Amino acid sequence: MKKFLSVLLALAMIFSLTVTVSADETKGEMDGYVVVLHTNDVHGAISGYAKVAALKKAYEAEGAYVLLMDAGDFCQGDPTVSVSQGKTAVELMNMAGYDVTTLGNHEFDYGYDNLVNLSKEAKFPIVAANVLYQGKVAFNANQIFTTPSGVKIGVFGLETPETATKAHPAKIKGVTILGDKSMFDCAQAQVDSLKADGCDYIICLGHLGIDKESLGNRSTDLLNVVDGIDVFIDGHSHSTMKDIAEVTDKDGKVNGTLLTSTGTKLANVGVVTISPKGKVTAMSAPTEGMTAEDKDVAARAAAIQKEIDDDYGTVFAKTKVELDGVTVSSTYIRSLVEAGEVERAARFLGHPHRMSGTVRHGEGIGKKRLFPTANLVPDAHSIVPKRGVYATRAYLPDGTQRVGVTNVGVRPTVSEANRVTVETYLAGF
Repeated sequence: MKKFLSVLLALAMIFSLTVTVSADETKGEMDGYVVVLHTNDVHGAISGYAKVAALKKAYEAEGAYVLLMDAGDFCQGDPTVSVSQGKTAVELMNMAGYDVTTLGNHEFDYGYDNLVNLSKEAKFPIVAANVLYQGKVAFNANQIFTTPSGVKIGVFGLETPETATKAHPAKIKGVTILGDKSMFDCAQAQVDSLKADGCDYIICLGHLGIDKESLGNRSTDLLNVVDGIDVFIDGHSHSTMKDIAEVTDKDGKVNGTLLTSTGTKLANVGVVTISPKGKVTAMSAPTEGMTAEDKDVAARAAAIQKEIDDDYGTVFAKTKVELDGVTVSSTYIRSLVEAGEVERAARFLGHPHRMSGTVRHGEGIGKKRLFPTANLVPDAHSIVPKRGVYATRAYLPDGTQRVGVTNVGVRPTVSEANRVTVETYLAGF
C-alpha cells in the first residue's frame, strides 16, 4: 500500500501516470478501496476523456472498486459536442466508462426531448431527483452501487434551479426544477431513502455551485440544512479545490459533508477515496501531467475534432473595417457609446433596427469581467438582425432611455459558447 500511495502522492499531491511503476509491481495494493473519479463542466474538452479513461483503468488495475461520475454541463461549450447537440459527448463518455451523471443547465440548451434521446443512448444512468416532467421525476432520482465486498454506495443528483431562467422557456416546457426549501426537502428525502435501503455511503452529484449569484440554491446553502451526505460532488460555478477551500472548514467540509469540485474543461479530475476502514478523502488531479491515454477514446475524440475542423475550420473571408483612421470593433463602438458619441457610433454601424423582448438572467460572467450585459429573449416572430455590433438606445418600462451597444451573435463574454444570442451593454446602468 505504501508503494502505491507514494506514486499517488508524488509531486505535491499531483497524481501522475508518468511514474515508472508497472501495474504488475503494485497490483492489488488498493484492494478494498473505493475510488470515485469525477468531472464537471467539461464543456466540450473532449480530448481529455482519453486521460480520464486511462486513469480509471489504472486504479482498477490496482484492485480498487472505481466509479466514474460527472456533475453536468458535458454537452455544450464547443462545436465538437454542440453541433451534435450532446450526442458526441455521450458517445465518448460511454467509451470512457462513466457510471453515472447528473444534469447541468446546459444539458437543456437543445430541449427536453433531445435530452431524453441522449439518456437513451447513454450507457450510464442520469440522476436528478429535483427535475420533474409533468410532475414526476424526469429521469432517475438515484442509483445504488454495490462493491464486490458488499459496500453499498448511494448516489443521487440535483440540478440547479437556475435552469428555469437560463434555458429558453420553449426548451423546458413541462419541466419543473425544485429549488430553495423544496430542493432541500427533496435532498433530505433522498438521503433518508438511501439510508433505509442500507447504503453505507451517500454521495450527492450536484450542479449547484458556490457563486454568490446562486445564493439560496448553492451546494453550501443545501449542506447547511441537509444531513447525512458523505460527499457532495459539485459543478456549475467552475470552482477549483482552492475555491472550495474558501467556503469549507479546515477539513474541506460543510456541516460534516466533504465538498469537492474540479474547475472546468477537464483541467482536473477529482479523486475521492474511501479506505477499507472508512476514511474518506478528496483531491484534485491536474490532467496536464497525465501522459497515459486510452487509445480508442483518443482516436474517436480526434476523429470528431477533425470532422469539426473540416466543416468549420476553413477561412472563407477576412475583414478589417477602417473608418476615420480607426479599426471598427465592438470595443471601439463601446468606447464611443461611453463617451456619449452615439450618433458617430450609429454612423459606423449602418441601418437602425427595432427589437423587443424579455430580458433574462445570464450567468454573471460579464459582470465579473467588468462588462455587465443583459440577455434578450426576442418576442415570438420578431425579426432578429444579422450578426454584428449595433449602437443601441433602450426604452425601459419606467419611461427612461439608455444608450448602449448590442452584440448579435456568439456571446462575447463566454468564449466557449457557440449559440447565437442578443447581448446588450447599457452605459451607466
